[in-house]
Amino acid sequence: MLQVINGKFWGDVCYQDWTSENANVACKHLGYATAEGTHAMVATSRKEIFRGIYLQDVHCNGSENSLWECDNAVVGDYSSTCDSLHVVWLSCTNHESATDEITTVADETMEPSIQVVRITDSSVALDWQRWFSLAEQELPQEYVISFQVLFRPAGDPSMNFTIGAQVPGYFTYGTVEKLAARTQYEFKVEAMRLLFDRPGETAGPTSSVVTAITLCSGPKPVSSLTVEVESVNQLNVMWQSPIDEDCPPEYYIVEYKLISREHCEDGSEGGLDGTLRVVAPPALLTNLHAYSRYTVNVTVVNTYGRSSETQRLVETYEGVPRGTPLTITTEYHSSKDALVAMWAPPACGERNGEITGYTYMLLDVETDRVIDYGTTQLPIVHLLGWILCGVPNPEFATRIVGGEVTGKGAFPWMAQIWNVLRGTKYCAGSILDDHWILTAAHCIKMKNFTRKDIRIQLGDYDTQLPEPQQRSTTSPRYIHTLASTPTSSMTT
Repeated sequence: MLQVINGKFWGDVCYQDWTSENANVACKHLGYATAEGTHAMVATSRKEIFRGIYLQDVHCNGSENSLWECDNAVVGDYSSTCDSLHVVWLSCTNHESATDEITTVADETMEPSIQVVRITDSSVALDWQRWFSLAEQELPQEYVISFQVLFRPAGDPSMNFTIGAQVPGYFTYGTVEKLAARTQYEFKVEAMRLLFDRPGETAGPTSSVVTAITLCSGPKPVSSLTVEVESVNQLNVMWQSPIDEDCPPEYYIVEYKLISREHCEDGSEGGLDGTLRVVAPPALLTNLHAYSRYTVNVTVVNTYGRSSETQRLVETYEGVPRGTPLTITTEYHSSKDALVAMWAPPACGERNGEITGYTYMLLDVETDRVIDYGTTQLPIVHLLGWILCGVPNPEFATRIVGGEVTGKGAFPWMAQIWNVLRGTKYCAGSILDDHWILTAAHCIKMKNFTRKDIRIQLGDYDTQLPEPQQRSTTSPRYIHTLASTPTSSMTT
């Protein structure tokens, strides 16, 4: 449609006395070589979208390069003087050979046609500009009220056409939406007209049928998704790619999200997730947290869209702790000559697994001599004193064990020494290995017992109750050389 501007507003050109020479000059004015066609278009909806007719009765001889060089090319408001409601429709080309083929009146025997201009997975857009122009030439005394775009699935002539879109008569394009993906449809356009000589609307004419196949809506999801733990901070993601010739995958998005870090905090803080783009499986995820739970999602992507996500939940392996104990404090109890050390576990994110124990060492800062060392399951240890059963005292004492009540099996190294003749327990000792018992020297030397007089009994927790025990006789005995000192009670 040819329009000119009048001040700030655009208006149409009246088709009255419009010639092919005018059309050629108008196309040259617009930067084209020549016109390939021109005809009248009924301005049926001028009140809605047209702002008036601003050019009329222009006379060009064809040699001009601009409409403004032609006679009577004066812009004004000709809406009241244009005898016809027809306005100029123009088609331009850069092919010079089209000059001799210009027609100002359409061939009424030519079949109207519509054109598919855009296809998606759920819609088809159509344009019927040429069909509209031809229809108007055939029936100049009718007003086009609206157009109906009709459609049905292709291949079944028994199915009726359904109205997919209705557009006003001044539009020559429309879109049918909510279609199924990868489906072939038939489309046609039907005009609804208002006649001068009778009331009501009249349907027709109807365009010929065109077909179109909707695109795929996106690729299918992956299958057989597996996530293997490669190391404490690596996951290997593998899957089976979808097989679809009409909608093949172009690449894959692998997303991972931290759900629980080291079983001590969740992943709600953010910043601990990631995305990887690959063109084919597998995908290796690195720099992850040890002993942590992740969700892994794989999505297929192509030109037409994305597939649904396929998800797996996985946990990385444990590793060696990276951090050190926090907030180490000590307390000295002079009344019990005891030193208590306490600390907090490494920070979450530095543990790399479940903390099962700690190794401790007490050093003399002046001599670097190791005073005490060991392991503990809890973040607390008692040193030097007898705060807990079984904790040794490095200084000499009159008794080997403090005599505190303890649980069964707490001192599995303890042994009873019995007098066979009297059937009584008279001393105790400690197991050194499979053959040797350590006891006080006076338990052997002062009693003047022979090897046959002594029996060793193990596993007797409560002497007042019958319990299963192990008994054995003694073999050679060795007494410390300093055992002659009565007050020392040295053990061997």
